[in-house]
Amino acid sequence: MKPRSVLFAAAALLLFTRLAEAQSFNQFVAFGDSTTDTGWFAHASTGIPEANALVASSLAQGGNAHFTGPGSGNAQILAGFFGLSANAANTPGGTNYAIGGALSDSALAPLLGPGVENLFTILSGHPNPSLPGTVTQIQNYLASANGLANPNALYLIGSGGNDASVASLGISLGLLTPAQASAFISAEAAALVKGVAQLQAAGGRYIVVTNEYVPPSADATAVAFGKTLASATWGGSCRGGSQFRSSGYSFGHCRRGKRSSHVRNHRADNF
Repeated sequence: MKPRSVLFAAAALLLFTRLAEAQSFNQFVAFGDSTTDTGWFAHASTGIPEANALVASSLAQGGNAHFTGPGSGNAQILAGFFGLSANAANTPGGTNYAIGGALSDSALAPLLGPGVENLFTILSGHPNPSLPGTVTQIQNYLASANGLANPNALYLIGSGGNDASVASLGISLGLLTPAQASAFISAEAAALVKGVAQLQAAGGRYIVVTNEYVPPSADATAVAFGKTLASATWGGSCRGGSQFRSSGYSFGHCRRGKRSSHVRNHRADNF
């Protein structure tokens, strides 16, 4: 097992051991970007021929179509603790809606038009409805379940790293002013807060939202934006009344006494 997988596995095991003793999950559902994706692109186009060719080559050589390979992704490791699967939602019976390159939401629409919720969509220059952002993924799941979230499922949401990268890159390329980039991050965080609240209001009881992910290649601006988005997401969820239960291994808390639990996501790349 890779070192990053060992680190994630250890953190997740500590976080869920107590809960696992008292609660049996019957399903694992995930949303987000490449930190959670387990193979969406094996059955979907990136919209970029060169990227599609790389995915096809990986599959032909026995690899996978997500960006954490070789080996299992974080979502698969976590689901496996409970004897559950984390197959991509665009496969039969799959419940992992996460997609590599996903943004949290569509706050870039005023600049790039509707339907831009993924880095591949930005790079291709064409809207791609098969590559929804994290909030739309949550909505798609709820639509498939007639608006009712499985109360006995374990939910994992890993999002925000790509938002931070886009904001930083936009500034460096002169496409966004610092004020515009900050507004984008705030809008993405606000949308993510609403998505989490919507999932909880629909019946979701066990929802894990990961810490900000900082890839090794991130510059100082991207790191700062990532921390801002994570802080705004947790703070907004607390102020919005989302209920948090401590796992006993909390890295943060709501000021009103409702503690929140973070799982650190160990990755060697981001996308």
